[in-house]
Amino acid sequence: MKDDFPFAIPAAAQSHAMPSDRSLPDTITSLFDPLERIRSLEHALDSLGQALALLGQNARILYVSPHAMRILQENDGLTVVNQAFCANLEEDHLNLSSALDALLERNEAPMKMELNIHRPSGKLPYKLRVNALLDTQQAMVIIHDTNANHMAWYDRLQARFQLTPRECQCTMLLTDGYSMAEIADRMGVSMQTLRQHLKHAFNKTGTHKQHELVGIVLQMQRKR
Repeated sequence: MKDDFPFAIPAAAQSHAMPSDRSLPDTITSLFDPLERIRSLEHALDSLGQALALLGQNARILYVSPHAMRILQENDGLTVVNQAFCANLEEDHLNLSSALDALLERNEAPMKMELNIHRPSGKLPYKLRVNALLDTQQAMVIIHDTNANHMAWYDRLQARFQLTPRECQCTMLLTDGYSMAEIADRMGVSMQTLRQHLKHAFNKTGTHKQHELVGIVLQMQRKR
């Protein structure tokens, strides 16, 4: 699968940087370099546990960041077929194809859509944000690996608040925007058991409501 598509820098990045005054500091001049801009974006997204893909017509892959390459190589929810960006599960693939078609057919202001891509392994789904790039017939896809994000924060939450694994799990799912019913279903517990986990999390974190608990996690993430 590694050779299914070319790992190439986008056409925009291959163009020469715009002429600049030689008296400008190198650090300022580099801001005008398309390749540097892309690398800066990749670094920022990677620090947030996100990956980048640039797609053309029929979901043909024009470029993927190193993190996105690793996700595609895992073949667990997202993959490559004939150089096209695809979802493993049929329903998700149809939703992704429909979203891309709808976005690329519009000739108006840039539009965006958000999708959940489920993973055959049972891990938390990928969250995709798909943006149409105006006048290019291209789409930019930001991939958020919620499972990796959860794993990264379990140890930190446990260390700071002495939460159990189950308390950490329901806290992180709340932070990702899942409803109580969805969390109970994903964790395989009753609503009563879930409420007990949350009650313990409230007590340990000094909070009283769900939005307060979520706020603590978001604050930790902003300060990392």
